[in-house]
Amino acid sequence: MEERKEDSKLERLRSAAKQQKGKLYIIKKCIAMLICGSSQSRR
Repeated sequence: MEERKEDSKLERLRSAAKQQKGKLYIIKKCIAMLICGSSQSRR
């Protein structure tokens, strides 16, 4: 029984980590687009 509790905790942590990674990826892409877009519009 104890083993299952640990597994589910680990699974939740992995899931949360994946979500955070995904959010960071999207934020990075947005920042890159903002930077690239602003440098092109100055020309």
